[in-house]
Amino acid sequence: MLRKGTALIVIILLAAWAAPGSVGATPPRAITVEDSLFGVSKSHLFLLRSVRDNLETHGTTLTDILLVAKSFETGREENAWPVRRIMATGDPFTSRVPEQVEDHALQSRVNPFDILAAHRGRPLTDTAAQSPADALLQQWSTEKSHSIGRWTNKPDYEIGRQALAEQLGASLATVRRVLPAYQGGYDPLLKAKFPRRENCQADKLYFAPLPDRLAAYIRLDCFDAGEQVNISIYVAVPLSEMD
Repeated sequence: MLRKGTALIVIILLAAWAAPGSVGATPPRAITVEDSLFGVSKSHLFLLRSVRDNLETHGTTLTDILLVAKSFETGREENAWPVRRIMATGDPFTSRVPEQVEDHALQSRVNPFDILAAHRGRPLTDTAAQSPADALLQQWSTEKSHSIGRWTNKPDYEIGRQALAEQLGASLATVRRVLPAYQGGYDPLLKAKFPRRENCQADKLYFAPLPDRLAAYIRLDCFDAGEQVNISIYVAVPLSEMD
C-alpha cells in the first residue's frame, strides 16, 4: 500500500505527463543530415548522405538516403542519385506497438555499388577518416577561414568562412534536388545557415590520395538552433594559395 507522500508524487508525475506541453505534445520539426565515406575513384569522392526527419511527430522518422559524388578538381558535388526513402512509424513510449517500416518507391533509384563500379571506384568506410586529434595535420579556425597544416608559416589547406558556408548550403540543396521534401510547406533544410565559427566543429579529416597531391576533406558538425537542423557533412578544403 502506498504511503500518502508516495501516492502524491505519483499523482503529480501522472498529471505532468498528461498536461499540455508535456511528452504527448507535438514536438518541433527536427532534421539531421549525416555523410559517410562510401568510395573513391580517380576523379571523385563518393558519399552516402542520410537525412532523418521527425515530421513534427514523436513516433515517425522519415529517412532519405542518397549517393553524392564530389569532384576532386572543383570540390563541388557534381552528381547525386537517390538510393532509398524509408518511413518508420511506431510508439516510442510503449513496446506494445511494433515499429512499422515502409519502403517508398523512388524514380531513378540506384544501387550505390553499381554507380561506384561504373566509375571504376573502390569502396571506403568512414573509418578511412581520422579524428582531428589523430590526424598528421592539425587544423585551426578563425572568423575568416578554416585551415589545415603543420603549424609552419602558412597552412597547407585553407577555406574561407563564406566559401565553407556556401558548400554546406549547396550540399543541402543537393538533398532536395534529388529527393524533394516529403511534405509541402516550409522546409527548414533549405533555410538552415551556418555562417559563424561557433555554428560548426570539425570532427573528421579525410585525405584522398591523388597522383599529384592529397585532396583534403573535413566533416563538419553544425547546428542551426532556429531551424532545428543538425548536420555532419564533408566539405572540400582546397590547397592554400597564401604566399
